[in-house]
Amino acid sequence: MFAHLRQAIMNCLPNHIKQATELEPQPGRATRHLRLAFLAPLSGILLLLSGIWVLALYYHEIDIVDMEVKRTQVLMARMYRDDVTHHANTLEAVMEVIRHDRALRAAFARRDRVTLLQHAAVYYPDLRRRTGSTCCACISPTATTTG
Repeated sequence: MFAHLRQAIMNCLPNHIKQATELEPQPGRATRHLRLAFLAPLSGILLLLSGIWVLALYYHEIDIVDMEVKRTQVLMARMYRDDVTHHANTLEAVMEVIRHDRALRAAFARRDRVTLLQHAAVYYPDLRRRTGSTCCACISPTATTTG
């Protein structure tokens, strides 16, 4: 079907255009064999190189993930240690304040919240300076905490 259409179009064209659009002759058996003998090994080599590249990329990504996991574990351990140290320092500062004030210690033993907060309000600026505490219960005896 297309051969008749092509022939009709070629008949309408001038000779110099016909010569330029002539198809190359079909390759023979020898040419096809040479192409196969060259392209098959080349394709195999390219496929092998692509596989090696993908494998190298895979192992590289695994190494990066392992490195990030180790880095995250170190950071988490450091954050945990810093958090525990902060809480220990805060507890130490509060215990020191309670140890040096008899009235505060007695209010703490009686669990008298109003008296405890009245006596502790004097120490709040010092505790805040030492520990960075922002405890709202230390600001006002009527304040409550939630959570």
